[in-house]
Amino acid sequence: MAENVLAWLSGLLSPAEAEAKVVGSPEAMALLRELLAAGDAAPGEYLPELYRSVIQRAEAVPETVRVREAPGLHEVYGTVGEFDPLTREILYEPGRGRTEAAQPVVHELLHFLNSLLTQPYTTAEQHEAMRTLLGSDRYRAAESLRGYRPQTVSPAHQRMLLEWLGRAGTGPARKEQGSAGEK
Repeated sequence: MAENVLAWLSGLLSPAEAEAKVVGSPEAMALLRELLAAGDAAPGEYLPELYRSVIQRAEAVPETVRVREAPGLHEVYGTVGEFDPLTREILYEPGRGRTEAAQPVVHELLHFLNSLLTQPYTTAEQHEAMRTLLGSDRYRAAESLRGYRPQTVSPAHQRMLLEWLGRAGTGPARKEQGSAGEK
């Protein structure tokens, strides 16, 4: 009995997936590889470098997130990306092509990284930061984001990004709502 269960479990993930922290369909993994390569190929370009940093952080954490396409997601739910914190799964609408899927997938990866914080930020706080950090907290055509760089990033949003990227203390280092200083 135990051998059957082990055989079944081992068949669920390939050896590479068993080691990976970001797993998904071949199409999703190809998208993530392209985003990593774009960040490497575009030094000094804000969004490609940010996308690369987010993907690398998601790959570095011990928890696993699954990324996969969900054709029709937009038509059915009115969204182009969705993160489920219970299953740790990201769904994205592939119908617009890989270029258009980049921002929604990175947006959802940030929700995943936020879910790992000791004191996660609220969805409203995350979306407020994403408007600055990603150029939008909603879907925007890739062409409209080309060359995007935030004019200013508040200290609170800088801190959030550093926490998401694992370059600062997690939740407990964050100031509580209503405390002196900025939120």
